[in-house]
Amino acid sequence: MQELPEDQGSDTLTNFALELSQYDDNQSREQFLLLTANLNNNIENPSIHSALADIAIYTEDSENMVLDALNLLKPFQLDDYEKEQILTRINNLLANSDGANHSLLVNNALKFSNNEEREQMANQFIDSKHDIETRHGVLEALHTGTVPRSNLIKNQLINIASSQSDPLNQAAKNTLKDLFYITYQEYEQIKN
Repeated sequence: MQELPEDQGSDTLTNFALELSQYDDNQSREQFLLLTANLNNNIENPSIHSALADIAIYTEDSENMVLDALNLLKPFQLDDYEKEQILTRINNLLANSDGANHSLLVNNALKFSNNEEREQMANQFIDSKHDIETRHGVLEALHTGTVPRSNLIKNQLINIASSQSDPLNQAAKNTLKDLFYITYQEYEQIKN
């Protein structure tokens, strides 16, 4: 394929990926995901979207395969029903997650949610009962604009920034100072 002109090579990869998407075995799915990750512009193909969504929604035995499919999907490529199915799948995985992929699952839940849902999830996952990686992921989502700034999250961050024992203390202070309007009194509350 290296000797083919670029557009023919890309079409060949797309056709091979589409052929692999027809199979239900894990090896074919893994090869499909690897090829799809290298397709660049041809990832816009509706059949490829559909196959990625199917892997994300229906693959039962490989959380990593689901995550790979989710990383290749973009929310705007899916209709509301598919997004709802994907969010249900992510929430089921979160409920049964052993923790290894928890942060990645939370990031994908945020990615496929609307702003209102993102705010609720961010407020939930910033809580100290969650692992530090997940909590940092929420802060990162605030910085990238994935999670909208709100008074609810601001108040949660003020509580974290005010608690010297919270490992997210300094990061919460920086996020408040960088992204939120805080009053002098709020600044005084968190500065120590």
